[in-house]
Amino acid sequence: MFVFRKVLLLSLVLFVTISGFSQVTVIDTIHIGPEAGNGLGPIAVGVNPQTNRIYVANESSDNVSVIDGSSDSVISTIKVGDNPTAVAVNPRTDRIYVASRSNDSVYVIDGSSNSVLTAIGVGYVPYGCAVDTLSNRIYVSNSNVGNISVIDGSGDSVIATIEVGNFPMGIVVNSQTNRIYVANASSDSISVIDGTVDSVIATIGVGDFPVGIGINSQTNRIYVANASSHSISVIDGSGDSVIATIGVGYYPYAVGINPQTSRIYVANRNSDNVSVIDGTGDSVVATIGVGNWPTAVAVNPRTDSIYVANTNNDNVSVIDGTSDLVVATIRLGILIRSINLNPQTNRIYVADAYNDSIYVIDGLINSKIATVGVGANPWEIGVNQQTNLIYVSNYSGSSVSVIDGLGDSAITTIGVGANPSGVGVDTLRNRIYVANFSESSISVIDGMGDSVITTIGVGNIPHGVGVNPQTNRIYVTNQLDSNVSVIDGSGDSVIANIGVAVEPMEVAVNSQTNRIYVTSSFDSTVSVIDGSGDSVIATIWVGVNMREIAVNPQVNRIYVAVSNDSSLSVIDGAGDSVIANVFVGSSPWGVCVNPQTGRIYVSSYNKGVVWVLDDAAGVEEFLLNPQVLSLNVSPNPFNKSTQFVLNIPADSRGENAEFSIYNVSGRRVKTFSHIGNASSQITLSWDGKGNSGEDLSSGLYFGILRIGDKELQKKMIMIR
Repeated sequence: MFVFRKVLLLSLVLFVTISGFSQVTVIDTIHIGPEAGNGLGPIAVGVNPQTNRIYVANESSDNVSVIDGSSDSVISTIKVGDNPTAVAVNPRTDRIYVASRSNDSVYVIDGSSNSVLTAIGVGYVPYGCAVDTLSNRIYVSNSNVGNISVIDGSGDSVIATIEVGNFPMGIVVNSQTNRIYVANASSDSISVIDGTVDSVIATIGVGDFPVGIGINSQTNRIYVANASSHSISVIDGSGDSVIATIGVGYYPYAVGINPQTSRIYVANRNSDNVSVIDGTGDSVVATIGVGNWPTAVAVNPRTDSIYVANTNNDNVSVIDGTSDLVVATIRLGILIRSINLNPQTNRIYVADAYNDSIYVIDGLINSKIATVGVGANPWEIGVNQQTNLIYVSNYSGSSVSVIDGLGDSAITTIGVGANPSGVGVDTLRNRIYVANFSESSISVIDGMGDSVITTIGVGNIPHGVGVNPQTNRIYVTNQLDSNVSVIDGSGDSVIANIGVAVEPMEVAVNSQTNRIYVTSSFDSTVSVIDGSGDSVIATIWVGVNMREIAVNPQVNRIYVAVSNDSSLSVIDGAGDSVIANVFVGSSPWGVCVNPQTGRIYVSSYNKGVVWVLDDAAGVEEFLLNPQVLSLNVSPNPFNKSTQFVLNIPADSRGENAEFSIYNVSGRRVKTFSHIGNASSQITLSWDGKGNSGEDLSSGLYFGILRIGDKELQKKMIMIR
């Protein structure tokens, strides 16, 4: 799987005007995540049984998380090269080898100091890595050139290159027989290498698209995960032949083995579980549910613990091999769900749902000044500018945390309904309105006494809350009813229900114009409600997978975070139309505005990144002369065709540009060979056909743009 999630930072982006054009530049970088919890996109796992340390390669944050197996906690994070995809451990030397596919290198980590000792250049796009503990040799599969680099662990240098099949991925070593086994994904075969002469001595046909591979050195059995066949091929190492085929879950991707118990653990990527195989009977004896998109598995035979990397959850599931139960989940990353601010104090508040924390940013000095612990799974943030109190809905804690903005500390917790989501604040009356997602109600909190004073029934699955203090009206989106409940704040009762687009999510209010803006992710639209007549007066198509929405009443503009387009849509409130789509970065979710400074803050859901934009410099002109590399695709999802817009920064123009499309299995299905030297902007169209003109099937695809040493990726969905 191709992922391009880069940094666990808060980046500030500011428009400046040069020669009549608005350009975007990064003016500061603020670390907002915990020191030992910033792993994103875990894709590979390695274990040192001697030290009980687990090493997780995080492809999206370009680092390795070090887990202490005795406490199941992250104790260190080590920066490595771009897009690490494989981890191999030599317990005898306490060295960890990490393959970086974007740097064509293997990084060598000293396990005692958790530091990088050196980087060794290997072949193009290394994908797998394995260690022979007896000979101290490291074998690296270079996927895009079909060969294996052999590294001497004593001198940290490549001593041989061995040609194998097409697109080699998984690789394992049997130190007892000095045999190396390589899974050739595009050749549907296993190459067997004799380590004494560094040459292929046999090729074994297996299932469709073999990616993962494991070995039991005690029985000399090799287990191959055939992703597209949804099966495991069992190879007898003495005869180099397949002796059994075992059906497992959907898209098996990785294999881990405990030779002590003769158990084989298979991570089924697309069915979110692990198949447990009894090696004595070659049959599945258990299926264990884990996280989303499990792509790697490793076993500590001494503790009988199995570690599974869940790429899309940014965590690791720990399985007890005795009971076949998940006994722990270790979080590696941060998950930014919401963002809000107090324009009076110029403080920005960022909710981290993974670590149950609120990060406080000082907008004047551009740095994190505090971390405040709140309840479980903080969802949204409301701010009372008059009292300088911040209200955080804790979705899993069914509570609201109250933070004192002066002391940056939580001062109380208020129990509300089940799974609170949206929060709205009436600054004039000091009332806080909380949507209880699972109870179809609104909890009304008195800000003076920090207590719930009434509960108002609304529609099914209330999600967002918006307040107009001028009219004392509260607006609640009811997701399943596709309407908005209007509450009269003086009587605490629903006075109207307004039909809007399907599955309304978030809501924002412009108190000066008495307009209410409601997002519908299902319809990709924003409904505009006239607060005077409680009726929809306009529907604006914005983009796929919209998230939060914010209003700047000073300039009558509305800002919508559009996740699938990695952009911020800007709506002109006077004309009810989109006037700009600003590319920000991957997975934008939260958005808020400081009307006094004209700054817009956009948070990334899974990157730990917040971009700060200056509307006063002209959002409309942002893409005219970009200073950052960007890749946009629209429409997405698409049916017959879609279009790519490649914006090339000045420092990359003239370099050779390559743009290709890959399917979910990692196969290149379309290459745009006519790009040549990069200019400022390139527009490409794709009709959903492969290189041979064949119609490709519906599904998930990845567009990969490479310019020099830079790489950028974009997901897209084709629906036939």
